[in-house]
Formats: sequence, C-alpha cells, structure tokens
Amino acid sequence: MFRRVLPPNKCTRSLLYGLLLFLVLSASLVAQDEAVAERYLSYALEAATEGRWLDAEATLERAADFASYSSELSYYLALARRKLGRPLGAVLEAVSRALETSRWRTRGSDDARLLQAECLIDLRAYDGALDSLRSCAEGAETAYLR
Repeated sequence: MFRRVLPPNKCTRSLLYGLLLFLVLSASLVAQDEAVAERYLSYALEAATEGRWLDAEATLERAADFASYSSELSYYLALARRKLGRPLGAVLEAVSRALETSRWRTRGSDDARLLQAECLIDLRAYDGALDSLRSCAEGAETAYLR
C-alpha cells in the first residue's frame, strides 16, 4: 500500500542536512541583524552626544525593526523622546519595549526603570513609579525618586 521513495537512512540524512542548512542560515541572519542594530545605535549615540536629539530620534525610529536585538535602541529612543518633550505615553512605550526585549549590552534594566519611574512621577502615577523603583538596585537616584 505505501511505497518508500528513499531508504530511511537517505531520508533521515536529507532531513538532517536541511535542518543544518536552516540553522546556519538563521544564525547568519541574526548576526547580520545584530550588526545593523549596532550601527543604528552608534549613529544615534553620535547624534545625541552632539546634541542633535531630533536626528537621534529619527535614527532610532528607523531602527524599530531591529529593536528585538538590542534593548538600548528602545531605551535611547525613550530618552530622546524625553529630551525632546514628546508625550510621556510615547516615552513609556519605548521604555516598556526595552524592558520586554531584555537584551542589554551597555546600559541595564535599572536605567530603563529609572526613566520609567521619572515619567510615571510626572504623570502622578506614584504607585507605578514605586513598583518600577522596587526592581532597581539601590543608589542615589533611586533613593531620590522614592
């Protein structure tokens, strides 16, 4: 009733080769995307250190497709929005994305939580701000915001 097209060992070997090729190509694409994310971050940080916050914000918004590879992209977008006086909802959205991604290299989740707490305090959402600060390491800025 059923007819074998390939002997089991050839079929298994073909499947394993296909799986191996898929894994190699996937790893290569991830490495390329991480490199692109780092380039965007580098351009944005250069603009920010020169005081060109509008350029930094525009660069970071263009990098949105790569935000899953670096929490710093979303964190610095939140920071740029804060510096430019953008609506606090937009700042909090970027901070939340950074915290959800949780792929930090140079900054850390404490920096994002402090920025989140500052925004929540400005919104007079004190309970939410305290929740954010509870997750932070003790330090001068954490103590000040409490």
